[in-house]
Amino acid sequence: MLIIVLLIGITSGYFFGQDNAIEELSELFIKNTTNIEIDLTPNNEEK
Repeated sequence: MLIIVLLIGITSGYFFGQDNAIEELSELFIKNTTNIEIDLTPNNEEK
């Protein structure tokens, strides 16, 4: 299930733009499940 959430989060960035609600929910689910904080935003540039 974690892999499915990860794939949905990654692909939603390409369809709905960066930092959309689906991506944010996927990141939250992964954080709550694994205690790993990740950013699924494609082409995310470091600030």
